[in-house]
Amino acid sequence: MRRSNLVGKIHSIDTYSTLDGYGIRSVIFMQGCNLRCIYCHNPDTWDCNQFTPITSNEIVSKIRNYSMYYGSKGGVTFSGGEPLCQAEFVDECVEKLSKIGIKSCIETSGNVEVDDKVASLIAKLDFVICDLKFPDDESYLKYTGVSIAKTLKFLDFLQQRKVPVWIRTVVVPTINDSVEIMEKYREIVDKYDNVVRWELLPFSKIGFGKYSQLNIVNRLENVQDLDMDQFKLLQERFEKKSS
Repeated sequence: MRRSNLVGKIHSIDTYSTLDGYGIRSVIFMQGCNLRCIYCHNPDTWDCNQFTPITSNEIVSKIRNYSMYYGSKGGVTFSGGEPLCQAEFVDECVEKLSKIGIKSCIETSGNVEVDDKVASLIAKLDFVICDLKFPDDESYLKYTGVSIAKTLKFLDFLQQRKVPVWIRTVVVPTINDSVEIMEKYREIVDKYDNVVRWELLPFSKIGFGKYSQLNIVNRLENVQDLDMDQFKLLQERFEKKSS
């Protein structure tokens, strides 16, 4: 029998966000990640051994205080780090939040095995935000340290289960900020009729000060800010908006 008050590893909680899904949301940043994305602004979430322990009941107790702000579209987003590395804990939180009328989604790389724990969680979510990092295996390996294969299988699974998906892509200068590369992304996105939104995000140096604090080499330390005219061009040509 599954325990009724599992303990999870979290990094932090943002109680008010308009950037992590529909409406106003609370964002729970999980601790621990299996990717090492070159542009990550949360490298302090990578280490699964550095965390704040919290129970699912404590999550519900904290979130309940902010539910008045969510309205009909808002709710809770489990982000990271990688929430699917703690799928059973997030599943229990989502189930308890649902019982008090609070909607939930996750933001994930999708780079995990879709086992029974992951499938159980996905079935309880209102939608999934999936970060499509790069458009091919070579780039994934070079810039995240892992293959694209699991992410594509995860997207296949979401389509099979008819789960609404919001895809996000970070546009990084000199790496993927061209029309030609974005066309490669679109070839993937267009395969999935359950994708309700494709959002491009401009590369940001926010959080880069953490790299030196953590003694982590920052491979983008000398990269210039993204040209916003080029970014707007890509937005106009490739983004898919949902209501």
